[in-house]
Amino acid sequence: MPTQPSHCSWFQDTGTTLSTVDGKEVRIIDFNHQQNDEILREWATHLRRHYSSDEDLERFSTSMGMSRSDYLRDIKLPNNTNLGPSIRSGDFSEILVADYIQFLMNYDVPRTRYDRKAIPNSSTQGTDILGFKFSENGTSSNDELITCEVKGSLRTASNTLQKAIEDSKKDFETRLPIALNATLQRLKDRGETESIRTVERFMNQTSIPYKQITGAFLVCSNSCWADDMVTQSDSSDHPNPHTIFLAFRGVDLMDLTNRLYETAYVTA
Repeated sequence: MPTQPSHCSWFQDTGTTLSTVDGKEVRIIDFNHQQNDEILREWATHLRRHYSSDEDLERFSTSMGMSRSDYLRDIKLPNNTNLGPSIRSGDFSEILVADYIQFLMNYDVPRTRYDRKAIPNSSTQGTDILGFKFSENGTSSNDELITCEVKGSLRTASNTLQKAIEDSKKDFETRLPIALNATLQRLKDRGETESIRTVERFMNQTSIPYKQITGAFLVCSNSCWADDMVTQSDSSDHPNPHTIFLAFRGVDLMDLTNRLYETAYVTA
């Protein structure tokens, strides 16, 4: 398991829960980020590596005759024009939840979703997050695969938990084989042998059963938050009985997102 990034210490389970219309429990997680330049720089590098590894950044920026900063700004990362802010919001929300799933819920989470974007100000289609966990007692039927859908409302109340729930149904019903195949192909391109073996174990649920969990998550700035973004959600027709719903809140998360991307340029 990789070392937990410093910003993950800012997650705080409030102990508060809300209920959906059909009575499903939704835990509220506060993200109490602080002003800390050292952590911000470390975090910005962590964010940037989802889009470009250190090796690729050096190789491709040099090939194009650009500085690393200009390559990231002009070619690789979502910027702050046109659709860029909404893409930043979505990517940040997904990566933040992926960190929570990996470092606080102890799933193995491949990070393969962003580095092959053809257009930086575009969203990647399909399942937002895949996570894998092997059972402690070695019983394969207790191994877990989690698919996650994440919706962000960082500047306006544009998304609700319901939207994440609706998309999470697609993960369970149709998207999983496509997501597994895409992840495996990307890991093979990278030569990540250990991660390849992990994903291959979960490729065929019929031959080697495991527990499939579906997650729906909302990431929301405090200024946009309203309880009914959760309490008016309804998962009664969800096809998977094994679900987990979480809502993450924090102060001025869109401003934080922009600071992270801008820091990623200058620290490359």
